[in-house]
Amino acid sequence: MIIYNYDELTKEFLYSETALKNPLEEGKYLIPKNATTLALPKFHEDETVKFIDNAWLVSKKESKAKEEAKQKTLNDLKDIKLAEIGYEKSRKQMEEAVSFKSDFFGIDDTSLNYLNSKAIMANLDKTKTFIFRSKTNQIHMLLSDEIISLALMVSEKIDEIYQKSWELKALVEVAQTAEDLEKIVWK
Repeated sequence: MIIYNYDELTKEFLYSETALKNPLEEGKYLIPKNATTLALPKFHEDETVKFIDNAWLVSKKESKAKEEAKQKTLNDLKDIKLAEIGYEKSRKQMEEAVSFKSDFFGIDDTSLNYLNSKAIMANLDKTKTFIFRSKTNQIHMLLSDEIISLALMVSEKIDEIYQKSWELKALVEVAQTAEDLEKIVWK
């Protein structure tokens, strides 16, 4: 007797084999879980066969990407979307700049930390002049008040980026479907 094995989760046909005879009952065969004696229908290479509701169902194969997407849970998709938002936030910080004194100054973490340390020093000594390199690699001599103004401008720009990421992350948390998640994009 031929039996047809199928996947426990996807119900997709795996392989056929000869059933073992039942050693306890004469004339009976052992049919394992996720197997059937119902013969396979004819199908083509671009089709898949699944055992659903005690019958074989033939359908067109989906692309691997679609199959993988279906297997991912909503939480998996949310984690992916959150990672995308985090990446975009970091990219914006690395690429964007603020305009000051006819030049552009970086807002990445290294620039911000350096600028903040200079701003603290500027608050302590209002007469000090600081050397600061712009994102375009130009060297500027900045007065204490200018360093403080630049630090505020950079902080405000970074706040805009963080607020946008928080808004998008909040939308991810309340998303109910994969389609909801697809609509969440950084504009």
